[in-house]
Amino acid sequence: MGREVTTRLRLPRVAVAWLLVPVLTGCGLSEYDPADDEFRGTAARDRIFQITRADPSALPSSATDFYLFDGGTFNGCIRYWTFTCANRDDCIAALKALTGVSKSELSAWSPATYAVSMQGPQYYFPQLVDVPWNVPQITDGLVLEIVQDDRRLEFHAIDLERNRVYFHRESGGFPTERFLQDGGAQTSPPLTR
Repeated sequence: MGREVTTRLRLPRVAVAWLLVPVLTGCGLSEYDPADDEFRGTAARDRIFQITRADPSALPSSATDFYLFDGGTFNGCIRYWTFTCANRDDCIAALKALTGVSKSELSAWSPATYAVSMQGPQYYFPQLVDVPWNVPQITDGLVLEIVQDDRRLEFHAIDLERNRVYFHRESGGFPTERFLQDGGAQTSPPLTR
């Protein structure tokens, strides 16, 4: 019978040590500051264009007061952005320019199903300050929520009283706690197919 050949990968101890450093130090997660993932004004607007690959000339010139939280993990994203427009038509045009969502796809306002959309980036990071995510205050607006199991979520909203556009996207999974009208969250059972 033939001779069995086995190979062993031999790494120098120094290489093994360097490979273990991120594991042993927790990948620096204790040093994470969520404020590093926040962008405002022109920096937020420019980054939104980069993310969406939208044509800047398609955005109404009245769009201002941009805010973006662009965070996530190795296997997904957590993204929130919002801005103000001069009027309802500009808000609708801006949402279409950046997301492709048209007015006909939007429904009359109703709160999002999930707390993670209603509470914004402060759902994850309550220490963030001056976040213009005022979705719970909407009483007259338009909304579209797209959910694929508990792996992907997109939330689009327009506050028609304040002329403010909101967008939230998560991929790689998201918390399925339900939003409660008092501003809290309720744990819900996992979604089923």
